[in-house]
Amino acid sequence: MSANWNGSHARRLEELFPNARQMHIDNSWTLILEVQPQKFAAALRVFAPPA
Repeated sequence: MSANWNGSHARRLEELFPNARQMHIDNSWTLILEVQPQKFAAALRVFAPPA
């Protein structure tokens, strides 16, 4: 994670959206879909399980 990132934006979004939560995926940075697609998909399934 970037040394300049402190999570304040994520915390603000958690306050604004009901049922929001942060999920950190190490070594992903901005390109999470390209760098860690399996971990992103797993996190997405936790948030929105298949019907």
